[in-house]
Amino acid sequence: MSISLIALAGLLSTTPPAPVLAQTSSDLAAPPTTVGTYSNGFRYVQLAQTTDRLCVAAFFDGEGQAAALDDALEQVRQEAEAANAELEQVLQQQIGERRQQVLLLLADEELLNSAISTEQISPEQAEQLERFRNDLGALDDFLEEQVAEARQIARADIEQRRIAIESEINETASQAANFQTFQGITSIAPTSLPGILTTSAADIILLPQTNGLLLMGEPSRLVNYVPVDESEEDVPDLLDSADMQACLATQDPFRVDF
Repeated sequence: MSISLIALAGLLSTTPPAPVLAQTSSDLAAPPTTVGTYSNGFRYVQLAQTTDRLCVAAFFDGEGQAAALDDALEQVRQEAEAANAELEQVLQQQIGERRQQVLLLLADEELLNSAISTEQISPEQAEQLERFRNDLGALDDFLEEQVAEARQIARADIEQRRIAIESEINETASQAANFQTFQGITSIAPTSLPGILTTSAADIILLPQTNGLLLMGEPSRLVNYVPVDESEEDVPDLLDSADMQACLATQDPFRVDF
């Protein structure tokens, strides 16, 4: 009998992918920048550009991640409940089958005597069967005791797996929340790519990639951002801030922290 919870990979699909580190100098190539919105899980980056100004808005959708986390945890709990229900159904079926076997044996004296004479049933077991013949309640109690340990072990296994999966989901979500490059808008000259965005949190490297991705982050943990189709994905409204237009309009260094 196998009682399984939901696959961990499915649960974690709501969390951002792991950081992708630049390994060679060829990774630092800077093709023409494609303006628009990019995402990595619940982290978003929006690029806007004029002839002499490139503005970058970054935002972490904490509410979206929290909602996805709640959904994932609730799904784990539901799977655990379903596994326990399935376990109980199997155990009750086993009790019913064993009860029927005992009743059939008690109803067939020839078969019972043969089992005793061939020592398939010990004298103690034969005596116990006679008690069951006169007290079916004792039979039910006996069968329940037999499956009680199996129930306890299986339920403990289900609970341990539920706790382990919930812990890993929470840890993954915590890492994603903590891995925030910056939140706000800042700018550089387009000709300076690959460039470094100086923010209040850290120096951020911005590397447009030849495959259409955007590689961005602190030097030790660059992350791939993929283009977002804003007509199909609910991009946080905060990225459509008027500060982006103010950033594009100025020729001076510009930074706004959300």
